[in-house]
Amino acid sequence: MRNGVLIMKRKSMAQVLMSKIKEQGGWNIILEQNYNVAEKSAMEQNADTAVIEAAEDGQYNIVYCLNLCARFRMNLPECKILFLCPEQNKENISKAIAAKQNKIIDDFIFYDTSLEYLVSKVFSI
Repeated sequence: MRNGVLIMKRKSMAQVLMSKIKEQGGWNIILEQNYNVAEKSAMEQNADTAVIEAAEDGQYNIVYCLNLCARFRMNLPECKILFLCPEQNKENISKAIAAKQNKIIDDFIFYDTSLEYLVSKVFSI
């Protein structure tokens, strides 16, 4: 059984993603919308996979979320991290690429990806 946590603000997208993952079987997955307790929730869940969505702006922007990913990497080193980021801003894309190169995240995808692709990335990470 794999344990996952979705750290996302977009509840409707998260619910559909959770449903698609659970359909495949073999997963225990939760949604955590409060980024401030996300790390604690992942630890309680014994998460081996995390999908972390960075907001385009505001408090939970890419800088905040990449710092969260770094804490995950330090405190949950076996947890695979799939980072969801906006595709509109070249600076954000550069930050996501650097995070992958520096092994802060395992992979990233953009908001505009299809749900099927997102689910396949979750399973392949």
